[in-house]
Amino acid sequence: MLKEKVRETIKKFGMLSSGDRVVVGVSGGPDSVALLHILKELTPPFKISLSIAHLNHRFRGRDSDRDAGYVQELAKRLNLPVIVESRDVPAFIKEEGLSPEDGARRARYDFFARVAKQIKADKIALGHNADDQAETVLMRLLRGSGREGLSGIPPIRKLKVKSKKLEVEIIRPLIETTREEIKKYLKENRIKSRLDASNIEPVYLRNRIRLKLLPLLTKYNPNIKSVLVRTAQLLREEDRYLEGIVNRHLKQVINRRGEEKITLDIIKLSSLSSPIQRRLLRESVGLIKGNKLDINHAHIDDILDLLKARGRASLDLPGNILVTKEYRRLSIGFKKEKKVSSFNYFLKVPGITKIPEIGFSFRAKILKGRPKTLKEDSPRPSSGERGSKEKAYFDYQRLKAPLFLRNREEGDRFQPLGMRGSKKLKDFFMDEKIPLKERERTSLLLSGKEIIWVVGQRISDKAKVTNKTKKVLMVEVKE
Repeated sequence: MLKEKVRETIKKFGMLSSGDRVVVGVSGGPDSVALLHILKELTPPFKISLSIAHLNHRFRGRDSDRDAGYVQELAKRLNLPVIVESRDVPAFIKEEGLSPEDGARRARYDFFARVAKQIKADKIALGHNADDQAETVLMRLLRGSGREGLSGIPPIRKLKVKSKKLEVEIIRPLIETTREEIKKYLKENRIKSRLDASNIEPVYLRNRIRLKLLPLLTKYNPNIKSVLVRTAQLLREEDRYLEGIVNRHLKQVINRRGEEKITLDIIKLSSLSSPIQRRLLRESVGLIKGNKLDINHAHIDDILDLLKARGRASLDLPGNILVTKEYRRLSIGFKKEKKVSSFNYFLKVPGITKIPEIGFSFRAKILKGRPKTLKEDSPRPSSGERGSKEKAYFDYQRLKAPLFLRNREEGDRFQPLGMRGSKKLKDFFMDEKIPLKERERTSLLLSGKEIIWVVGQRISDKAKVTNKTKKVLMVEVKE
């Protein structure tokens, strides 16, 4: 009986305590609906109270609205409180430059955290099952994850709620239950659920793994799902053991620890073995950031390279994290960017445009044809003559009026020369390792509404000069 199996999973991992307030994330799909009904049955023995949370992500138009309506009706039938929120997740994904899967996940967890804060919940229950676990292990294997990633979806994990010293636990009571068992439970109890058509389309990586790769692997091993789940469990146990070792070393390596900054002793850190160093650094970032999401092997490699730098050096990590190496100390903390006064000036062509906010002047003039010294498809603006900071050249006939200079704004994107598609300016700065102080004084040249030059860095692919260019706009920067 599925209810008893779930009860054993809850006891095995210590998911619930008497008096817990539990938020159940209900999408309307089979997994979350089954989870809600089972937890409703287990409410008396565990002495818990339930609330329902549903995020209408607006991915599927009217179908998304129908999902929300179904969940509200379900809450009414079960006599449970429900919080439903609608958010334009596709717009959020586009604005942040995320994949649909990652963007939807972030939006959901942000919503659950806010609901938990609102009703002062202790736990957030989600409907991930054993099949999800197998798919996650394969997906992370394909992406090159390490031991921690291959340990899969944790049955329990802590979620920090921003702006409040509140920490709730995410629990997954169905993590040892298969999708077939869930379907059987719903059928036997005549419980209807909603079907998300996007889950049966081989568009996203997880769906392709579910619909194509796993059926193929089943031909080689009919028990492949069980093998993957078991592998995740073994790796998770080993990961917890290594985590204990790392935490002991961390106490010895930490010089100073605050809520927004942690300082490590580089000499003590360097004396440790490479695997322990890597895990210790990732754990340190997680202590400040609140989680280790988006911190991958490449970021840890960057920190290890930073340790070898002479003198003072720094680098940026996702989540607004700044890592600084200075003498024998390595500091990891949140960036504190100084805000430069907002500016927006029309570029005088020809003429000189002064920007007192950043202490630069821009001299613009029109040239006939491409200068002989300018290489076609050069990825960066040319170095200026003596006394100038930078020169950049643009195909004047491809530009749109007005041309103006401004500082950067949240959500800015542009298409660097030599790159396909646009890129978020914030990500560009991080990838190029642009120092924080330099970012503060960065100005942008826009043609109409499109960024054509990140001053001092890249020009846009859409304004490049070619052999066919007849009129060239030259812009020179002087301090």
